[in-house]
Amino acid sequence: MTSMSWYVYGILAAVALGTYNFLYALIPKGISSSTILMGVGMGLAVMGILIKLLSRDATFVPSQLKWPILIGLVLGIGIFMVTKAFLDPNIRVSQLVPLININALVSVFLGLVILKEYQTAPLLKVIIGTILILLGAVVIK
Repeated sequence: MTSMSWYVYGILAAVALGTYNFLYALIPKGISSSTILMGVGMGLAVMGILIKLLSRDATFVPSQLKWPILIGLVLGIGIFMVTKAFLDPNIRVSQLVPLININALVSVFLGLVILKEYQTAPLLKVIIGTILILLGAVVIK
């Protein structure tokens, strides 16, 4: 992986996740949260199978599923909460999505504390970015 590929992947992920958040607003009212979760899970499973086939990676080690399953469970909780939020008939994508994206702060905090990234992270930039994210969440309220 080149030094810039993480950046390109990050931008592509942002586009995909931004579209993902927007698609919630298009879900017809009345569909249950459990149906949405099952549909998202099926979509993720299909993507996993397609990527496995396209990458020609023949290895599959069930014991390596521990972390991905944990990630899926945590993601499921988040998806459930998003579906509940979108049940509010007055909610707008332009309000909820910036609020949801405060999740970046949770990731940054966990990285700084648990992974000890504070030892090498540009803390001034992290603090400024954190303040900007919080201001954005307050402004859209």
